[in-house]
Order: sequence, then C-alpha cells, then structure tokens
Amino acid sequence: MTPLPSTPEFARQERLLRILSGDDTRLAARLARAGLTALTPLYGAIIGMYRGMYDTGLLEEVRLPCPVMSVGNLTVGGTGKTGLALTVARLLQANGWAPALLNYGYRATVGSGATVVS
Repeated sequence: MTPLPSTPEFARQERLLRILSGDDTRLAARLARAGLTALTPLYGAIIGMYRGMYDTGLLEEVRLPCPVMSVGNLTVGGTGKTGLALTVARLLQANGWAPALLNYGYRATVGSGATVVS
C-alpha cells in the first residue's frame, strides 16, 4: 500500500476532516461545527436562489454540441478532482474519443476564466 503524503497541505486537510467528521472533540472544533451547522439554512437558501435564476430564465443554460462531463464539487483543493479528470480523459482517449479538458479553478485567479488544458 502506498504511504500517505506528508505535506503541510495534507496535514491541514487531515485536521479539517477530523473537525468536520466529529473526530476532533476539542471546544474549538465543536464551535466550528456548530457555526457551520447554523449557516446551513443560509447556504440552502443561496443555492435555492441560484437554481431559481436558471428556472426563471434569469440565467441561461448553455447546451454544447458534444457530450459533457463535469468533475467537481465545492470541496477545497486536494481531493483529487484534477487527477480523476485526467484519468477519465486518458480512458476516453484509449477508447477512441477525443476528450478536451476545461479547467475552471485550478490555480485560478479572480476573473481568469476557464483554461483549456488539452
């Protein structure tokens, strides 16, 4: 089995996972979980409004003339999304497809837009 990486970023992510999972029972961790729980209804309302803008036509969905697959979530970096996208693209390529990767967010700056990776 491959050993887990030992980097400051990995250690930070491990601490966050311990807090979020409830494994960290210190007062600061309990307060952080309580704060996030209290924000849950606000987050739900914001997402509902965002979806509502599409439902009412305020934001327009764009249909592309090709199949599209999205790999992503709201989790911060380090969860393996880029590696997974590259693996899927290589598998598609090995099966005769010509995938293109558009990356929006990886090492991006505000206003930088999407980056064509391949």
